[in-house]
Amino acid sequence: MFLTKLTNRTLNDGTSLVYECDVIGTPEPKIMWTRNGSSIPDYVNYCSSYDGRLAKLEIPVVTIKDSGRYEIVAENSCGRISMDSILTVQGVYHFISLIQ
Repeated sequence: MFLTKLTNRTLNDGTSLVYECDVIGTPEPKIMWTRNGSSIPDYVNYCSSYDGRLAKLEIPVVTIKDSGRYEIVAENSCGRISMDSILTVQGVYHFISLIQ
């Protein structure tokens, strides 16, 4: 069971993201995160953790290509539940004035 809900997020390019979700279940569920329907492996851009209660997905520096649908899946022998969030990353624009 999810005790907290994910919300849709809109962030600027270069900022950080942390999705957190309280998850309980007996037996303890296996937690998986997906992006646009594909598993998210832990590597430089993404870090996921689960301590038996709090599941986290962290992206230290988001870019426009990180935009998409993120889903948390909790599964054990009793079943499977999931919920999702849409992440929209906006570009940061720099205005340059011309010297006249």
